[in-house]
Amino acid sequence: MMARLYPVLPIHPDETHRSWAARLAAFHIGAPVTELFEDMNIDPLAYALGAPDEVENRIGSPNSSRITLLGCE
Repeated sequence: MMARLYPVLPIHPDETHRSWAARLAAFHIGAPVTELFEDMNIDPLAYALGAPDEVENRIGSPNSSRITLLGCE
């Protein structure tokens, strides 16, 4: 089972998945998002490009639809 962050911060309606990940990093580890990605074995380029496996399955937001999370509205 893959580790998940808790608590998961809600994504704001006008927020990108990249800024949301930066907020998660600041909240959980007090470091840049690059360190969070390294800790969680997330490919930063794939995440930045919005690859669904990296965005949804690695960090995942239980209160956000895929469309909202990936900014595809």
